[in-house]
Amino acid sequence: MVGVGAATVIGVMAGYRCRPEEWLCFNKTDTGLMAAVLTVPLGVLVGIAAAPSEKWDVYSGERLRVGVAPVPKGGVGGSVSVRF
Repeated sequence: MVGVGAATVIGVMAGYRCRPEEWLCFNKTDTGLMAAVLTVPLGVLVGIAAAPSEKWDVYSGERLRVGVAPVPKGGVGGSVSVRF
């Protein structure tokens, strides 16, 4: 999740509008995509290396709740909650 957030911030901050005379140009979408391709796998590797002794446990589905509901001005809102 941190990698996706970092890629979004990098894309918004580093990308810019391209002019027609530029032959090599990266707009905000392209910059964000390239940052995601680089940062997300790196984050996965760091996570794997940093938590080798992590223990997983089975839990019931009662602790996880996902909700979808209409919002007053149109559209749909969603929520996810996890109880520890």
